[in-house]
Amino acid sequence: MAAELDLVVAVHTGMWGDFRALDPKFMIPIIIRHPRIRFDLYHMDMPWVREMGIIGKNFPNVWLNLCWSHIISPRMTCSAFDKWIDLVPINKIIAFGGDYRKPVEKVYGHLVMARENIAKVLGGRVEEGLMTEEEAISIAKKWFYDNPGIFTS
Repeated sequence: MAAELDLVVAVHTGMWGDFRALDPKFMIPIIIRHPRIRFDLYHMDMPWVREMGIIGKNFPNVWLNLCWSHIISPRMTCSAFDKWIDLVPINKIIAFGGDYRKPVEKVYGHLVMARENIAKVLGGRVEEGLMTEEEAISIAKKWFYDNPGIFTS
C-alpha cells in the first residue's frame, strides 16, 4: 500500500531499548522485496553506523536519517558523516529530523547540535583541501533542506 500511495516508510533502527532486534541488516530483505517504496531509516542506526552507510549506498530506495543521532553521540555522528561523505550519495543523507512531539526546545537544541556537527565535519574537509567552501555549503543545504524535501513532494 505504501508504494501505491507513494508514502515513505520510516523505520526506527538502532539505539532503543533492547536494540538487538533493530539491526539494519534485518531490513535488507524488505528493502529488496519492495523497490518502489522509499525507506527513511532513523537514528544513524547506532551502533551499526558502517552497515547503515553500506545499506544507504547500495539501495536506491533508502535514505539515512540522522534524527536523534546528534543527541545520542555528537562524536559518533561526526565520525559517521565524515565516513558517509566518501561512501553514500550526498542526496541520500538527512542531517536532522526528529521524532519529537514536544517540547519545541528539544527540537531547537537538537538543530543547534546538528548544525555544529555538520559545520565541524564539512569545515574540517575544507581545511584539509578535500572540498571547497562552496561544495561544503551545497552539501549542508542538501542535507538540511533538499534531501528531506523528497519526502514531501
